[in-house]
Amino acid sequence: MNMDTLETIGIAVLVIAFITVRQSVWQTVNLTRLLRMPVIFGLIGVVSLVTGARALSHLHVGAVDVLIIGTELALGLLAGWLMGRFTQIRRFGDQLKSRLGAAGIGVWLGFLVVRIGLAVVAHVVDAGLAEQTGTILIVVAVIKTVQALMIRERIDRHQAAERQREYAAVGF
Repeated sequence: MNMDTLETIGIAVLVIAFITVRQSVWQTVNLTRLLRMPVIFGLIGVVSLVTGARALSHLHVGAVDVLIIGTELALGLLAGWLMGRFTQIRRFGDQLKSRLGAAGIGVWLGFLVVRIGLAVVAHVVDAGLAEQTGTILIVVAVIKTVQALMIRERIDRHQAAERQREYAAVGF
């Protein structure tokens, strides 16, 4: 292993730890805040893929790349949906807060294990685009976007039900 590989692994572990810890603590629900990280990760992923493709002039995008990336995106959509469903939402005073419970953390970590496996497969079959760091950043952006939209939808339904109960209590 060279220093670049060790540096990449170190950064990946720190990002995964940061995201995992941040998801597991109660935070005030704010759609803008929930979407900030996915947008940043998506932009960094796209820039990384573009600069990586320029640096690797021999990079060839083949059917295996498309298959692996498509599989990752499909699994990412599923993971984001499940994480959104497994997110716990509670009212603390006048604020709605959310956190990802154990099942959601399990989905998140399970996806990461699958991603590592797909990266190994991509390396073995020489699917250069699928093994790029930018690809995982884009897929994580998809996961977190879907999760945020699921949380928003669940909160909208929760607030509509609260309003319905309030109207029923006053006789409407």
